[in-house]
Amino acid sequence: MSARRIALALAVALALALTAGCSTSEQAAPDIEIVDAFMTPGDSTIAVYLTISNGGGPDEIIGAESSDVTELVTLHQAKQRDGLSVMEPTATIVVGGNSTTALNPGKAHLMLEGLARPYDVGDEIPLEVTFERSGVITTTVQVIGADEALDRVVADT
Repeated sequence: MSARRIALALAVALALALTAGCSTSEQAAPDIEIVDAFMTPGDSTIAVYLTISNGGGPDEIIGAESSDVTELVTLHQAKQRDGLSVMEPTATIVVGGNSTTALNPGKAHLMLEGLARPYDVGDEIPLEVTFERSGVITTTVQVIGADEALDRVVADT
Protein backbone atom coordinates (compact mmCIF):
# COMPACT_ATOMS: atom_id res chain seq x y z
CA MET A 1 0.00 0.00 0.00
CA SER A 2 1.37 3.40 -0.91
CA ALA A 3 2.16 6.08 1.65
CA ARG A 4 -0.56 8.26 0.11
CA ARG A 5 -3.23 5.57 0.62
CA ILE A 6 -2.09 4.98 4.19
CA ALA A 7 -2.25 8.72 4.91
CA LEU A 8 -5.74 8.94 3.35
CA ALA A 9 -6.95 5.93 5.37
CA LEU A 10 -5.60 7.47 8.59
CA ALA A 11 -7.23 10.81 7.79
CA VAL A 12 -10.63 9.15 7.19
CA ALA A 13 -10.30 7.10 10.39
CA LEU A 14 -9.40 10.23 12.37
CA ALA A 15 -12.32 12.18 10.88
CA LEU A 16 -14.76 9.39 11.76
CA ALA A 17 -13.41 9.18 15.30
CA LEU A 18 -13.71 12.94 15.82
CA THR A 19 -17.26 13.19 14.46
CA ALA A 20 -18.59 10.09 16.26
CA GLY A 21 -19.24 12.11 19.42
CA CYS A 22 -21.14 14.77 17.45
CA SER A 23 -24.09 12.55 16.58
CA THR A 24 -27.39 13.73 18.06
CA SER A 25 -28.11 10.18 19.14
CA GLU A 26 -25.00 10.38 21.34
CA GLN A 27 -26.28 13.45 23.25
CA ALA A 28 -27.25 13.02 26.86
CA ALA A 29 -30.94 12.23 27.14
CA PRO A 30 -33.21 14.78 28.78
CA ASP A 31 -33.57 14.24 32.52
CA ILE A 32 -37.15 15.38 33.14
CA GLU A 33 -38.70 16.01 36.54
CA ILE A 34 -42.14 17.51 37.14
CA VAL A 35 -42.55 19.35 40.43
CA ASP A 36 -45.08 21.53 42.19
CA ALA A 37 -48.12 20.55 40.07
CA PHE A 38 -51.20 22.31 41.42
CA MET A 39 -54.65 23.63 40.62
CA THR A 40 -57.37 25.44 42.53
CA PRO A 41 -60.78 23.84 43.28
CA GLY A 42 -63.08 23.39 40.31
CA ASP A 43 -65.89 21.32 38.90
CA SER A 44 -65.75 21.46 35.10
CA THR A 45 -62.71 23.12 33.53
CA ILE A 46 -59.60 24.15 35.45
CA ALA A 47 -55.99 25.15 34.74
CA VAL A 48 -53.06 23.11 36.08
CA TYR A 49 -49.74 24.82 36.75
CA LEU A 50 -46.44 23.02 37.23
CA THR A 51 -42.69 23.29 36.89
CA ILE A 52 -40.64 21.04 34.61
CA SER A 53 -36.92 20.62 35.18
CA ASN A 54 -34.78 19.28 32.31
CA GLY A 55 -31.41 18.26 33.75
CA GLY A 56 -30.27 16.66 30.47
CA GLY A 57 -28.58 18.13 27.44
CA PRO A 58 -31.14 18.43 24.63
CA ASP A 59 -34.43 20.30 24.57
CA GLU A 60 -37.55 18.29 25.41
CA ILE A 61 -41.02 18.81 24.00
CA ILE A 62 -44.34 18.33 25.78
CA GLY A 63 -46.72 16.93 23.22
CA ALA A 64 -49.63 15.20 24.95
CA GLU A 65 -51.25 14.84 28.33
CA SER A 66 -53.96 12.67 29.84
CA SER A 67 -55.77 12.03 33.08
CA ASP A 68 -58.33 9.46 34.15
CA VAL A 69 -60.43 12.15 35.84
CA THR A 70 -61.13 14.38 32.84
CA GLU A 71 -62.37 14.11 29.26
CA LEU A 72 -59.60 16.22 27.76
CA VAL A 73 -56.25 17.75 28.73
CA THR A 74 -54.87 20.49 26.47
CA LEU A 75 -51.85 22.77 26.44
CA HIS A 76 -52.36 26.53 26.46
CA GLN A 77 -49.73 29.22 25.96
CA ALA A 78 -49.84 33.02 26.12
CA LYS A 79 -49.87 34.75 22.72
CA GLN A 80 -50.00 38.42 21.79
CA ARG A 81 -53.10 39.34 19.76
CA ASP A 82 -54.12 42.93 19.00
CA GLY A 83 -51.91 44.19 21.81
CA LEU A 84 -53.41 41.83 24.37
CA SER A 85 -51.96 38.73 25.96
CA VAL A 86 -54.39 35.84 25.46
CA MET A 87 -54.22 32.13 26.22
CA GLU A 88 -54.54 29.91 23.17
CA PRO A 89 -54.30 26.16 22.67
CA THR A 90 -50.90 25.00 21.44
CA ALA A 91 -49.68 21.61 20.20
CA THR A 92 -46.37 21.64 22.08
CA ILE A 93 -44.27 23.47 24.65
CA VAL A 94 -40.48 23.28 24.58
CA VAL A 95 -38.52 22.68 27.78
CA GLY A 96 -34.94 23.79 27.11
CA GLY A 97 -32.02 21.52 27.87
CA ASN A 98 -30.43 22.07 31.28
CA SER A 99 -33.18 24.47 32.30
CA THR A 100 -36.45 24.79 34.17
CA THR A 101 -39.77 25.81 32.60
CA ALA A 102 -42.62 27.02 34.80
CA LEU A 103 -46.16 26.75 33.49
CA ASN A 104 -47.62 29.71 35.38
CA PRO A 105 -50.54 32.10 34.92
CA GLY A 106 -49.82 34.49 32.07
CA LYS A 107 -47.32 32.07 30.49
CA ALA A 108 -48.70 28.57 29.96
CA HIS A 109 -50.78 25.87 31.61
CA LEU A 110 -52.47 22.53 31.12
CA MET A 111 -56.25 22.78 30.86
CA LEU A 112 -58.35 19.98 32.35
CA GLU A 113 -61.69 20.01 30.53
CA GLY A 114 -64.75 17.96 31.49
CA LEU A 115 -63.72 16.95 35.00
CA ALA A 116 -65.47 13.76 36.16
CA ARG A 117 -66.43 15.40 39.47
CA PRO A 118 -65.76 18.56 41.51
CA TYR A 119 -62.36 18.77 43.21
CA ASP A 120 -61.73 20.52 46.52
CA VAL A 121 -58.70 21.62 48.52
CA GLY A 122 -56.75 18.56 49.64
CA ASP A 123 -57.72 16.38 46.68
CA GLU A 124 -55.05 14.96 44.37
CA ILE A 125 -55.34 14.16 40.65
CA PRO A 126 -53.06 11.83 38.65
CA LEU A 127 -51.73 13.40 35.44
CA GLU A 128 -49.67 11.84 32.65
CA VAL A 129 -47.49 14.17 30.58
CA THR A 130 -45.98 12.79 27.38
CA PHE A 131 -42.60 14.08 26.24
CA GLU A 132 -41.10 13.57 22.79
CA ARG A 133 -37.89 11.91 24.02
CA SER A 134 -38.60 10.96 27.64
CA GLY A 135 -41.97 9.30 27.10
CA VAL A 136 -44.78 9.40 29.65
CA ILE A 137 -44.10 10.88 33.08
CA THR A 138 -46.81 10.62 35.72
CA THR A 139 -47.22 13.27 38.37
CA THR A 140 -49.77 14.16 41.04
CA VAL A 141 -51.64 17.46 40.90
CA GLN A 142 -52.49 18.91 44.30
CA VAL A 143 -55.70 20.89 44.70
CA ILE A 144 -54.85 23.96 46.78
CA GLY A 145 -56.62 27.12 47.86
CA ALA A 146 -56.40 30.39 45.96
CA ASP A 147 -54.17 32.06 48.57
CA GLU A 148 -51.63 29.24 48.47
CA ALA A 149 -51.72 29.24 44.65
CA LEU A 150 -50.99 32.97 44.63
CA ASP A 151 -48.10 32.46 47.06
CA ARG A 152 -46.59 29.79 44.78
CA VAL A 153 -46.94 31.91 41.65
CA VAL A 154 -45.41 34.98 43.34
CA ALA A 155 -42.51 32.84 44.61
CA ASP A 156 -41.76 31.73 41.02
CA THR A 157 -41.55 35.28 39.63
